[in-house]
Amino acid sequence: MGYRSHHAIVITGTYEDWIEKARNQALEIFKWVSPISPFSGRNQCRSFFIPPDGAEHYSESKKGDRRRDKFVKWLDGQRHADGSSPLKWVEVQYGDTSPEAPMVCRHS
Repeated sequence: MGYRSHHAIVITGTYEDWIEKARNQALEIFKWVSPISPFSGRNQCRSFFIPPDGAEHYSESKKGDRRRDKFVKWLDGQRHADGSSPLKWVEVQYGDTSPEAPMVCRHS
């Protein structure tokens, strides 16, 4: 059995229209992006996620890596001068056929 892992990105915005901006950017990069969740909690957080791309071949997997890198670069580019960001996000890796546990790859 080959090595397979899944990568997903979860993005949360808490004010203004940042979550819409992030989702619009994601739609330009990825084949499928979830809808934005309804408001939740006192701080009115809203979230969406980018599911694993389902790539089974190395070349397709590399394309998925490049798409995630492009989106993460965009997310990092939204930081304010003080380093804070209106978007919180995490990229997780899971489902490996190796014995390693799921892990957080990158985060805000």
